[in-house]
Amino acid sequence: PGVADVVVTTSAAMSGTDPGDVASKGEANFYSLLHGTPKQDTRVMFIQFVDDPFAGDEDKRARRLHDWLETQVGALLVLDRPEGFSGHGGGNTGAFGAKYGACVTHFVMDAVPPKSC
Repeated sequence: PGVADVVVTTSAAMSGTDPGDVASKGEANFYSLLHGTPKQDTRVMFIQFVDDPFAGDEDKRARRLHDWLETQVGALLVLDRPEGFSGHGGGNTGAFGAKYGACVTHFVMDAVPPKSC
């Protein structure tokens, strides 16, 4: 609490080069960070893409984000595997920015952030 006003993450993963190793270790590390998150006003936007070799179990990630963060943070928006974008670099394109840039900006800047994109 108090460290960040907003967190926006795309294709969250642990560093490394082996997708299997990174996915398993990164997933466990990610869950340990989420579980027990103290109540705070921080807004959190989490974006994950289909076919990201570093993601692990995408359905489980989305469920845990909702279960563990929804009541603990100021706002939570999960953009879960948006259609037309894939892989670990799914958010690194002009097309992604053109389609979702305004939503990210509104989530960060608006007095009342959007609940979906």
